[in-house]
Amino acid sequence: MKHFTFYVLLLLLFFILPFSNCHAITLSNKTEISLLTCGPGEELYSIFGHSAIRVCDSVNNIDRVYNYGTFDFETEHFYLKFAGGRLFYYLNTEEFWGFIKTYTRENRTVYEQILNLDSIKKQTLYNLLEKNNLPANKFYRYDFFYDNCTTRIRDILIKALDNKIDFTAYVPPPIATYRKMISHYIEHLKWTDLGIDLIFGLPADHKMKQSEYMFLPIELMHALDSAHNSVDNAKLVKETKTLYLASNTKEEAPSPFSPILFFWLLFALFVLITLFEIWKNINLWILDFLLFFITGLLGLLVITLSVGSTYIALHNNLVVLWAIPLHVIMALFVARKNSKVIKYYFLFTTLWNIILLICWYFIPQELNMATFPFVLLLTIRAFKIYYFKSIEKTRKINTYY
Repeated sequence: MKHFTFYVLLLLLFFILPFSNCHAITLSNKTEISLLTCGPGEELYSIFGHSAIRVCDSVNNIDRVYNYGTFDFETEHFYLKFAGGRLFYYLNTEEFWGFIKTYTRENRTVYEQILNLDSIKKQTLYNLLEKNNLPANKFYRYDFFYDNCTTRIRDILIKALDNKIDFTAYVPPPIATYRKMISHYIEHLKWTDLGIDLIFGLPADHKMKQSEYMFLPIELMHALDSAHNSVDNAKLVKETKTLYLASNTKEEAPSPFSPILFFWLLFALFVLITLFEIWKNINLWILDFLLFFITGLLGLLVITLSVGSTYIALHNNLVVLWAIPLHVIMALFVARKNSKVIKYYFLFTTLWNIILLICWYFIPQELNMATFPFVLLLTIRAFKIYYFKSIEKTRKINTYY
């Protein structure tokens, strides 16, 4: 009988303990709930800033930060999962003193907006946060535009207030698309901007609605600052504080060697090389092999991310209009003589690229301007391959291997 009682109690504990955290503490009337907005960091993943929610209740000895932007670097196959959009982010809680210490150490400004909520709404929001923090609910698939540490906070605030937040007074920046917003925030990081433009597809050029601007921490902060409760028209934020102001640091001047300058110089160099080849009747095919092979590899990467990743922003990437994956194979045969396939393939590439360059500004996906001279370079070299294939039967061409 004793053993039976023991196993019954054990079974009850097994079922009860997982749900014990569902009943959050009843907050006191001294509770303050606020949005924390943190300035950009030095790492790429932190360059757009960060958002978190603080719950402070001195009576219940609570001063906790709820952070949806946590991930584990030790995750197996971390980079593959991150690139494929299969890395789980999760809600993490920590004491406020630890949170502010981290951002102070990183010299990142931290703003606090204390929310103007009644006791019922505070309790509702707190209960939702605690429910989200349960092991079964805390993990989620991160998406940079549509489901991140900031959009999660936006959505939980709207839910806690029964969709009674009026954002009509919020005026977003005069920037229409996700791509332009990203470029605006990293305009001093030209090479990073180029890399992002190469992997972001057509969805990044989607014209944003008002609420969609709030995927960035600073925009959610501005939106809440002008928001009202649609029931009584009371301001949603009753006070804004600067908890830590980053000390003045000497910002690195943008490198004058920008991608657009680099590719125009590369284009000019290849024009000179091409003219020299035609003048001296020399075929430096190794340059063509490297150029088209690397371009094809880029195309394969873009296709892989576009098809294999769950990130919506990477889908339908029109960069493959010029970074054609088939170039990888064709580049292997640029030195083969009397090949009509290679000859007409690069004639087609020449004509295709000319059409692409003419229609550059009419393509629905905004292509980075630094790639314009590169596509022009591909066009010239493709025509040069076609030209040499056309005359190789009637003229001796010195081919260098």
